[in-house]
Amino acid sequence: MAGKLIYIGDGAWLPGAPAADHDEPDEEAFRAKIASGLYRSESGREIREREAAARKAKEAANAKAGRIAKSEAAEARSDAESARAAAEAAEERARSAEARAAAMNRRGRK
Repeated sequence: MAGKLIYIGDGAWLPGAPAADHDEPDEEAFRAKIASGLYRSESGREIREREAAARKAKEAANAKAGRIAKSEAAEARSDAESARAAAEAAEERARSAEARAAAMNRRGRK
């Protein structure tokens, strides 16, 4: 990659043109754009600032993903505990129904 170019424009024909940047992969096109005077290459400070901002954004995204994963894990734990409690209650109801059925059978045999 040849580098990142920043459009600075030509005040004579583009007053107030906004700055824009883009990567120019072609070395020859990179040099031609620099020579035109409409572009400048990214400075070392700008490179460091861009990389630091990218790292910070990545860290923020990872932190957010971590918070989401932690929240989803807590919700899954809660759902599992609710399902376990419901299964235990159903098992207890089944035992109770079996006991009632057995008691009714004993009464019916006498």
